[in-house]
Amino acid sequence: MRRDSGFTLIELLVVMGIIVVLVGLMIPGIRIARRSAKKTQATSAILSLATALSSYNSDFGDYPPSTLRDVDITTNRVNDGNESLVACLSTGRMNGPYYEFEDEFLVNRDNDKVPNFNRSVFKTGKAFEYLDPWGNPYIYFHNRDYDRPDVASRYWFATKKNVRAKPSKSKKKGAYHGLTSYQLWSAGPDGENDNGKDDDIGSWQGH
Repeated sequence: MRRDSGFTLIELLVVMGIIVVLVGLMIPGIRIARRSAKKTQATSAILSLATALSSYNSDFGDYPPSTLRDVDITTNRVNDGNESLVACLSTGRMNGPYYEFEDEFLVNRDNDKVPNFNRSVFKTGKAFEYLDPWGNPYIYFHNRDYDRPDVASRYWFATKKNVRAKPSKSKKKGAYHGLTSYQLWSAGPDGENDNGKDDDIGSWQGH
């Protein structure tokens, strides 16, 4: 006797069960790959910003200030370091602009403005913040403000307001990272600012 063609219900259930198991095994791998890709993206952005900051320093003789209040511009004291970084690197003066900020990661969460003090290539008058791949602003401090973290300590993150930041120190040396330059870091995958520690991605980490 010939068996009718096609699958039995049991065979279909077995195949479906195998597919479910395989998908279950793949999902963690996909998540890990995405997490790794975002870390690579953040590291690459910090390296590119570091190159831009070096060029800016060569032309202007200093790095961008921790806050635009240092150049007599009134701010709301939120996201100051990041906004200063963006405003300075987007200058049209000297050999600027020094960095091409991607539209996808430029926001103005606190709806503040900045006067065109430096012939910015941005024509909207907004005080933009530059976000990491997890949607949080990069944190920036000029070295002269390491002992005055209140100067640019308040940041507005995606999940919570009024995140406080302070410059990071080396455990081995007990001295600030970027002692003669600046500190720039992302809060990393967990979205929690650890002041350059734990899963934070910092400009001094030698990536």
